[in-house]
Amino acid sequence: MALNPALLETPAHRKNRKARPTIQERFEKFHAENPHIYHYFVLYARQAKAAGYENYGCHAIMQRVRWHMEIETRSDDGFKINNDFSSRYARRIMEQEPDLKGFFVTRRLEVL
Repeated sequence: MALNPALLETPAHRKNRKARPTIQERFEKFHAENPHIYHYFVLYARQAKAAGYENYGCHAIMQRVRWHMEIETRSDDGFKINNDFSSRYARRIMEQEPDLKGFFVTRRLEVL
């Protein structure tokens, strides 16, 4: 059985360890640096809604955005979208786009 190194840390070690940014902080930074992703996320969500879907999966939309960025536009700059951001985009879109309010089913966010 492997020993968890975190169990060996003292409170002083934990205090001095550099805190990793939260998912929300990383999302906000990514969103600020890549505002076009929001546009594509909204575009594809509206296409799904126009096709008759009352709800659609934010992860499926994220994969469609990836397809567009990597295949259709031939992005070769190493562009990556973290999976953790799909629910953040879904929540932001439902807050800011009245026609998409309630379109995505989301779970309660847990603070880690």
